[in-house]
Amino acid sequence: MKESRSIFDRLDSEGCLARVISIRHLDELRRDLDILHEDGFIDESLFQERLKHFTYEIPNELPDARFIVVAAVPQPMYTLTFHWKGRSLPVILPPTYADGDEIDGRVKGQLIRAMGNGRFRFCRTALPLKTLATRSGLASYGRNNITHVGKFGSFHRLTAFYTDYPFADDHWQERQALPTIRKATAMIPTRINIEGSGIGGAGVCKCWHGWTS
Repeated sequence: MKESRSIFDRLDSEGCLARVISIRHLDELRRDLDILHEDGFIDESLFQERLKHFTYEIPNELPDARFIVVAAVPQPMYTLTFHWKGRSLPVILPPTYADGDEIDGRVKGQLIRAMGNGRFRFCRTALPLKTLATRSGLASYGRNNITHVGKFGSFHRLTAFYTDYPFADDHWQERQALPTIRKATAMIPTRINIEGSGIGGAGVCKCWHGWTS
């Protein structure tokens, strides 16, 4: 337990917050998403085009995987400026829309250094990251499916890796919504409080409908 705590402390000192979940929960992770789909809270076209790629099996590259490490690092918004007919049009790009591969590589390097510098292996997951983060206690759900992570708030990027590291901890828990969200669900148009979980109805996601319209 102390060894695990020192690993999390070291990652925290490098700007990376992390939690771990045993691979025993893979079927439960799958079921979390399936229930939302079956109950009609996820648009069918969204599910087929964006969510079917998730894989809830131990990867062939790491057959001895024991745990999933889910991590968050701070990531700011970006401003893009478009120049059109003599005008400058600034557009805000939210966190998570840029630098994904670079951040994944950086976090993997941090994990390798924190857990034995090459003694253990890591393999990127193809799992729903927000579900992982909220199920591990790393994040809580806020409005409109946005996750909030400790000192980073909503300005963060999530990533996750399978590992053969033998953690003593398993942070699996019920998903949590922010206290202010639980008190104000009537004000939120996207049904944020599905069965008390803080999860919004993906079928009314404005970004998704903007992309597909």
